[in-house]
Amino acid sequence: MPGQEQQILENAYRHFANWTNERPLFEALLDPDVHWVEADPELDARDYRGKAEVMAHLDHIQAHVVSASLVSVSREPQGWQTRDNMQVHDHDLHCCVTDIDFRGDLIKKVVHCRGHVPGHRPCG
Repeated sequence: MPGQEQQILENAYRHFANWTNERPLFEALLDPDVHWVEADPELDARDYRGKAEVMAHLDHIQAHVVSASLVSVSREPQGWQTRDNMQVHDHDLHCCVTDIDFRGDLIKKVVHCRGHVPGHRPCG
């Protein structure tokens, strides 16, 4: 159900923003075999597989991100896409375009910040 998937993504951003208290809630949104493709060179770009490895990577992101705020969630022909304004320590605020696929009501695959390029501006 599209409304449910959109709500899951909005919840994921809320849980990320409140990581200290809501980390387990974020983890509960992930498929056990989740695949996270980190495309942002500022955040150790590579593939992460499985819940434990992905959550460890998200802990790493949390330690380096100054801010991340959801701008939009949209249904695209290839799946779901989010746009957020993200700032990593010692870098400019930029628009991060992320593609997400689901298995049932769990996040199965994330291609994080595939739209980030150096000097990219915040999302409009």
